[in-house]
Amino acid sequence: MAEEEKPEGAAPEGGAEEAPPKKKLSLLTITLGLQSVILLGAAGFIAKTVFMQKPKDLSETQLTGRTIASIRDVEAQVTNVDLETFTVSLGQGKTLKAGIQIEVSDPATAEVIRKRLPAVKAEVLKTLSAKGLQSERLSGKLDLKDGIRNTLNGILDSTKGNQGSVRDVLLQDLILVLK
Repeated sequence: MAEEEKPEGAAPEGGAEEAPPKKKLSLLTITLGLQSVILLGAAGFIAKTVFMQKPKDLSETQLTGRTIASIRDVEAQVTNVDLETFTVSLGQGKTLKAGIQIEVSDPATAEVIRKRLPAVKAEVLKTLSAKGLQSERLSGKLDLKDGIRNTLNGILDSTKGNQGSVRDVLLQDLILVLK
């Protein structure tokens, strides 16, 4: 049997359409495709390095820029001086009660602190008054400890012949009372 000629737009028997002939890719299309792949790869790399970094843990973050003296050395001789409990009115019906103990680098420094106790307590009260309201969060407590340590180290630096330092401030009780 002779094959019948079919018109050009007619569908073949069985209802399936023939696929249109494939067009050759132009040089422009290939270039744009490659640029897109390179840009997406670069964007992915940048996103991974910038946004997917693990946050530094608190100890690394807080120790950056802080005094190395606050790191406890097993071999170092450490002496604690109890400054008792401070009660500070912060205004607006708020009162801060703080039990503070300081850790100093050696017994001689502890003696200097004890001899200058009135000045030490006055400076601690000033620092508590200035930074006390911030002590509700952890970062505020750390700032409060740093402020007290820096203030006390300033007193020690002004003391003739003293070589020691305040290594750490231990907040034993920190209570913010709202009225």
